[in-house]
Amino acid sequence: MRERWEYKTISWASATDLPFLRTSDERVWRNEFSIRETGKGLERRLGYSNHREDDGAEMVKIQDLLNEFGAQGWELVSETVMDTTIVSDHAGWSKVGTPIEIRWILKRRVQS
Repeated sequence: MRERWEYKTISWASATDLPFLRTSDERVWRNEFSIRETGKGLERRLGYSNHREDDGAEMVKIQDLLNEFGAQGWELVSETVMDTTIVSDHAGWSKVGTPIEIRWILKRRVQS
C-alpha cells in the first residue's frame, strides 16, 4: 500500500511601517505567521509586535508552532527564505540580507 501525506505551510513575514506613514518617531514592527493546511482555510497568528493595539493578543514564536504541530504528528521537511532586505532600510531593516519572509513546510502521514 502506498503511503499518503498531507502538508502544512507556515509563512512568517516581518515588516515595519514606512517612515512617511509614521505619526511618531517610534517604528511599529509586526511579525505574522500565516498557516495553511490541505483542505483547510488560512489561519493567522501574531508573532512579536511592538504596536500598542496588539497588547493582549497572544504572540507566538516559531518554536511554539513547531512544538504544537510536532505533538500532532507533523514533521518539518523544509525551510526556505522567501525574501530578504535588498537595500538598506528595506522593510525597516538597516542590514542588507536580513530575512523578512520565511516559509516552513511540514508533512504528516494520512491515517487510513
